[in-house]
Amino acid sequence: MRRLSIAGLLGAALLFACLAGCLGAGPDPAAPGGTPLPTFDPAAAKPEATFGPNLSLEVAYSGMWSGAYGSPEAMHSDEGFGNSSFRLPPNVNRFQATFQKQETTNETLTLRLVRNGTVIKESSGSDPLAIVNLSVTPSAG
Repeated sequence: MRRLSIAGLLGAALLFACLAGCLGAGPDPAAPGGTPLPTFDPAAAKPEATFGPNLSLEVAYSGMWSGAYGSPEAMHSDEGFGNSSFRLPPNVNRFQATFQKQETTNETLTLRLVRNGTVIKESSGSDPLAIVNLSVTPSAG
């Protein structure tokens, strides 16, 4: 019968301890003091505010204009002459528009965001080749 020496047993124990420490899975996730990962609770999620149906952008100007309008995710560009109106989707949650006069007159170019006939916000400019910006976020509630 072979006898194991104390040095051999200690060496084996040390090797096992080293391997267990190097190959281990790290700290126990169930151990106290750890920070649990957040979880998504769909019942607590609040829907993002939108403008709702019957929303449009009105361009009021008798001359030539060009511009871009929509939400940051879906911009549209257009150009035209005279007053115009653009219907917008009901799920718009941020709106922005930038239009420019294509003439050097002092006539006013006005942009209006309108819902059900009510002006939500408007912006205008009358300088020659004026650039008019309109940016609106609906209020929650």
